[in-house]
Amino acid sequence: MAGGIVPVRAGDRWYLLDVEASRAEVTLVFPFRGLATVREAGEVRAITVDALTLTAEERVEHGAATLTLARRDGEFIVIGVTME
Repeated sequence: MAGGIVPVRAGDRWYLLDVEASRAEVTLVFPFRGLATVREAGEVRAITVDALTLTAEERVEHGAATLTLARRDGEFIVIGVTME
């Protein structure tokens, strides 16, 4: 689940996913490969992905990514996506 407006960075470009308005400048393409959690002090803070594909405008980006998470009402939501 994602919440509100989620910033997505792919290299030096930034895009927005507006979940509540159902608008997206970028699309995350399934399937993902190599998911792992990132924990700090025992709490899940992010998910790393070994292989992710993003499409934006007429560009296609492939690579590793990190999905930053937060807890809202007892559920995890995605608050940011970064692809190097």
